[in-house]
Amino acid sequence: MCVIIDKNVFGDVFEKESKNHDDFEPICRWISEGFGRIVYGGSKYKSELNQSTKYLRLFKHYNDARRIIKLSDEKVDETEKRISKELEEEMISKHDFENKFNDPHIVSTAIVSKCRIVCTNDKGLSDFLKMPRFYPHGADIPKIYRNKSNRDLIKDDNIAEVCKPSEKLQKVKIPI
Repeated sequence: MCVIIDKNVFGDVFEKESKNHDDFEPICRWISEGFGRIVYGGSKYKSELNQSTKYLRLFKHYNDARRIIKLSDEKVDETEKRISKELEEEMISKHDFENKFNDPHIVSTAIVSKCRIVCTNDKGLSDFLKMPRFYPHGADIPKIYRNKSNRDLIKDDNIAEVCKPSEKLQKVKIPI
């Protein structure tokens, strides 16, 4: 399984002391002990990651353990610009200024990678992630992992092509 992890849940996923870690611990365990890999790409995600050295070090640690799938920043950025422009024009024409497009780089990462799981608790992002028009005909629309009631998403069927081969990797100790 590969997963896109929104910055707003980094602490919940990776830090045992987080009050919501219990809900996200299955994701953390799958990445550290199972077939799980984190998918990311794009200038915006890289910028968000660079703002937090703690998580930047963690991602480097996971990358060294082959738990990271890094997408082409250019492809993610191009996709982000395209869908942002499309939605901006649509929202202006509808005078829909309250329904902001949250985290277009996460949606773009899902489109480029065909990753089937996005870990977030951002409702606005969820609404945009589920818009079928962003995905090629026949492509799976990503599922949202919000808490441990979604742990049934953590299964081999949700391994996107970008994350294959899905061989079992060595366990990784989280350095946080």
